[in-house]
Amino acid sequence: MAVGTILAAFGTALPESVVTLVAVTTGATEEAKNIGVGAARGGPLALATVAYGVTGTMLLLKRRKERAALLAHSGRWRKRRCSA
Repeated sequence: MAVGTILAAFGTALPESVVTLVAVTTGATEEAKNIGVGAARGGPLALATVAYGVTGTMLLLKRRKERAALLAHSGRWRKRRCSA
């Protein structure tokens, strides 16, 4: 299982890494090389920003769902206790 996960991550990142490497090593001008360096620095930053946003959103939604379930459960408990 872990081997497949590592291979999937490697296969996903490989095209972006190769394009960046080619831009840095074979760039005809200094600007072309700088574009490759910017891609190498900016790509992971952009992915991390998206990942943090998605993770935070999912955690907030999970918390809201758990809180609603807890309130619904405590409301049923009170109704049973008061009617007894």
